Amino acid sequence: MLQQARAPTTAPCCRHAQRRDVVTASASPSAPHQPATRRRALLAGAAAAAVLPPLLAARPALAEEAPAPADVAAAPAAAAPAGIKVLEDQPGSGTAAAKVGDLVLVHYKGTCAADGSLFDSTLGGATYRDGGIGVLRPAIIRLGGAPVPGVCDGLQRGIEGMTVGGRRTFAVPPALGFGAGTVLGPYGIVPGGSELTYEVQLLRLSRQGPDALMSGVSLCGAGTANERNAGCADITLAEFV
Repeated sequence: MLQQARAPTTAPCCRHAQRRDVVTASASPSAPHQPATRRRALLAGAAAAAVLPPLLAARPALAEEAPAPADVAAAPAAAAPAGIKVLEDQPGSGTAAAKVGDLVLVHYKGTCAADGSLFDSTLGGATYRDGGIGVLRPAIIRLGGAPVPGVCDGLQRGIEGMTVGGRRTFAVPPALGFGAGTVLGPYGIVPGGSELTYEVQLLRLSRQGPDALMSGVSLCGAGTANERNAGCADITLAEFV
C-alpha cells in the first residue's frame, strides 16, 4: 500500500504448394505407320470425349497458394494499451484477453525506471522499508475500477490485453503513475514525476466475481497475519469467463 509523503527520506529515483502437381498429358508418340482403322478409332474416341456430360468432365485444378514474399514482415503485435509502452510481452495460455471490468489476480514488481529501485512487489523476499521481510501474496485488481492505494492507473492499463499465464513488462509515464507527488511504497520511495516499470504475471481472470477468482485459495490475502499468505504459493492458473 502506497502512502503520500511530503518529502523522500532515501535516495529518489531520477526523473526522469501445396505443390500443385500439374499433370501434363504426354503426347503419344506419333505412329505414322498405324493402320487406317486404328487412326479412325482414335479420332472417334476424341470426338466422343468432346461431348461428355459436365459431371464427367475433369475437375479444375486447385489454385496454387502463392508463396509469401521473402521481405514481408511478421504480423505486428497487438497495440499497447493507451499511454503504456510495452517492453516485453509473453502471451499466456488463456483464451480471454483481460479487459476493463475484469477481476484479475496478478503478481507484479514495480520499480523506478530511472535507477531500478524497487518500491512495490507481490513476490516477497525483499526487505520492507520498515525492516520486515516481504511476503509472497498476489494482488486482486479490478481493471478500470475505482482507484486503489498502491495501484496506479498505468498498472491497470498495462494488464489490459494479457491472457492467463502471460507475462508483460511495461513502462508507465508519470501522468499514469503517481503523478507529481512523492509516494511511499512498501519497499521504497517514488519521487514525484517518476516513470515506473512494472513486471506482471497474470495468474487468474474472472468475469464471475471474486469467489470464482479465489476458489481454492480463499485464505490467500485474508485472515490473521499468519494466514494472509496461506495457499498463495499454490495458486494454479485459471480463468472464469
